[in-house]
Amino acid sequence: MMSSINVEGDGSHPGIKSNRNEVTGWLGVWWEGRDEAVPAEEAAEAYLRFLRESGAPAAVIGEDSSAVASVLAEFPGFKVAGERWEYARPWPSGIVGPDRAGVQVAAHADAEAIARILNEGLQLGEGWFNTAEEIREEMFEPGRYNILAGAGEGDVGFGSATHSGRNGVVNWVCVVPKAQGRGLGKRIFEILLAELDTVPHERLTLEVESDNATAIRLYERHGFNRSSRTNTTLKYTAQ
Repeated sequence: MMSSINVEGDGSHPGIKSNRNEVTGWLGVWWEGRDEAVPAEEAAEAYLRFLRESGAPAAVIGEDSSAVASVLAEFPGFKVAGERWEYARPWPSGIVGPDRAGVQVAAHADAEAIARILNEGLQLGEGWFNTAEEIREEMFEPGRYNILAGAGEGDVGFGSATHSGRNGVVNWVCVVPKAQGRGLGKRIFEILLAELDTVPHERLTLEVESDNATAIRLYERHGFNRSSRTNTTLKYTAQ
C-alpha cells in the first residue's frame, strides 16, 4: 500500500511530490507541473535536496526530461534504469484464434499467483513490486482483462489488458524466468490482442522499456510503432 507524504512547493522543493511504499520502503518521487524552462542542473539539484531532506535510503524518480535524468545520473548512488516508450497501432490487431491452451481468466483468488509471477518475472525480488493485496485492489478494475498461463508446472505467465475509452491498452505480459524462451509471452500477448479486438478502439497502445529488445521485436512484428517516450526512470540508493 502507498501512503501519501506529499510535499507541496515551498521554494526549496517547487512542486516535487512523493509516495512511500510501505512494503518496500522505497520512495517514489516526481515533479508535478515542472516548468521546462527550469535548467536541468537546477531541477536535478532540487531532486537531490529533496531526497537528502526526506532521509529516504532508496528512491525511484520518474522524470520525463532526459536532460534532467542525465544530470541526476552523475550524482553518486543514481542509476538510469531505462527509458519507457509507448508503442501504438491502429485497431483492430488482426489476431484471430490464438492458442488458449493452458490459459485461464484470472480471478481475485489468483492474486497471490499474479504477485509471484510479476515479482519473479521482473526479477525485482519477492515483495518488491506487488503484494497480493495490491493486486486485488489494482488489477480487477472495470474493463480489465487478466489471464494466467501454465506450462505443466503451475501458473508461470500473466497478461493484462484494459478497454480504456478510445484506447485498448496492453498492461502486462510477464513470464517467470524458468518458462521464458518457449513462446509463452507471445501467446499471452496475442490472446490479449484478441480480447482487445472485441471492442472498437481508435488504437491499441502499450509501454515498454527501451532496452527490452525482445519485446520490442514482438510488438513491432504485430504492427506496433513507437509513438512517444513516456518516462525516464532513475533509481537512487543513499551512500
